[in-house]
Amino acid sequence: MRTSVAPDLIFDMLRSLSIPGQDPGTVLPRETSMVKLTATETARRVALDAMQMMGGYGYATEYDMERLVRATVVSTVYGGTSEIQREIIGKTYGL
Repeated sequence: MRTSVAPDLIFDMLRSLSIPGQDPGTVLPRETSMVKLTATETARRVALDAMQMMGGYGYATEYDMERLVRATVVSTVYGGTSEIQREIIGKTYGL
């Protein structure tokens, strides 16, 4: 399931931060970009699928689905767009 991938990535990143003797100020750009990209893209996909399942009610402002879709779609933009996250991941791999 795609929805279980983001928590696994977060735990892997936290595990790599807790290596004994490692500087607590260590920055992990690849891992943080992977987590952000996976979490926001999965949330966007799930919200859009749920809105589509609701049909016309998914677009109505009287229901929370419309607000959730707006929030998840914009989450792929603020904090670094998905394209920028992909660039960071590629650069850390030397691509």
